[in-house]
Amino acid sequence: MTIQCGNFVLDAASVARQLKQDFRDDWFPDPVGYSDLFESELLGKVISTNFEENHGEYRPSKAQLLNVPKSNFTLRYALETSLADRAVYQALSNELLPYFDPLIAWQVFSHRLPTSDQKGERAGTKYMFRNGVAAWADFLGCVEARIANSSVLLSTDLANYFENISISKLRSRFLEFVPEIRASGEEKAAIRGKIDQLFKYMTEWCFQEDRGLPQNRDASSFLANIYMREVDTRMINEGYVYFRYMDDIKIVCESRTAARKALKELVLTLRPIGQFVNSGKTKIVSGSDYEQIRECLAAGSVEMKRIATAWNTKSLKPISRTFIPLRTLMLKTLEAEAFDTREFRFCIGRLETLARCKEFKVPADYFRPITERIINGLDIAPVATDQMTRYLRSVPLKADDFNALERHVEDPEKTI
Repeated sequence: MTIQCGNFVLDAASVARQLKQDFRDDWFPDPVGYSDLFESELLGKVISTNFEENHGEYRPSKAQLLNVPKSNFTLRYALETSLADRAVYQALSNELLPYFDPLIAWQVFSHRLPTSDQKGERAGTKYMFRNGVAAWADFLGCVEARIANSSVLLSTDLANYFENISISKLRSRFLEFVPEIRASGEEKAAIRGKIDQLFKYMTEWCFQEDRGLPQNRDASSFLANIYMREVDTRMINEGYVYFRYMDDIKIVCESRTAARKALKELVLTLRPIGQFVNSGKTKIVSGSDYEQIRECLAAGSVEMKRIATAWNTKSLKPISRTFIPLRTLMLKTLEAEAFDTREFRFCIGRLETLARCKEFKVPADYFRPITERIINGLDIAPVATDQMTRYLRSVPLKADDFNALERHVEDPEKTI
């Protein structure tokens, strides 16, 4: 179903494919994945009706402000929009992406169009962006390739990355870059119209009147790349060995003094656009300090790498040999209460697969010691609730487990 929405045509089926990828990271997932809206073509009808009833103008609803737990019991905001608004946001971003993505430096890895040799990663999905796992691996690989024993790594990320994006400045960035895109005059006129249309809606979807993109949205990550282009270009043109994945920035330097200068340059370049480095996550590490480098690159433990290697074979026999090491790693992670680590998320994903895949025939008792600790973890680490519920809805549960979950949900001292 295609819908004429002002300056662009919305292909409901194509946008639905995009959103189904986006849903995987939702903090508040829809229990049925919005299948009722997609399968009946109701989503297209909702958007079309809105456009018709408002006399040729789509009118978005106000985003709902919700809270998401972070580590140490702190909170971050989440902006949840209606599915129709989310579809329009994705569709307009899709319209701009092919023109503006080529303006972004190759040293930026997050939410990029796939190159011709990468399109096989998403064969058949028609997904707009390059596979995120592969892009993250390339990001870390490029950083690691430039680190030598004599070099120094500056590792930092940006505090409140999406929250601090100015909507008016972002719109100005897009318009400033129109002369640089490869398009005809007629196409550029149409692109300007789409930019105006998108930012007219953004006032309803942002955190404050002129600040804060909706988080956990692929479209937001693409827009943020345009916002950061000035910073990326400046650092690269100054000669820094600079790489970025979303809000994660790595710079490889010749010495600690050079790393401090790079950090100062980065801070001063970020300041005019209202972005700031996270001082608590900023490190300057010697290239010969392998443990610190591994930590900065989120390389994961040796056990995790061995398990990942076996799973990458996609063969039952090698994967079956990881059952015990996987459970051991998970129990070790839970014992350390390391809920906010890559190991924890890695184990959850593999255990979820074992529980759901009939070919593995994993007995229910295999999960028992893990399940008990996961349920206890709900009190300890609300930041990992999304991962814990992924696990709990996959594995076999006993009546006592449901009773424990019920007590947790009903306890006002715990479910704050």
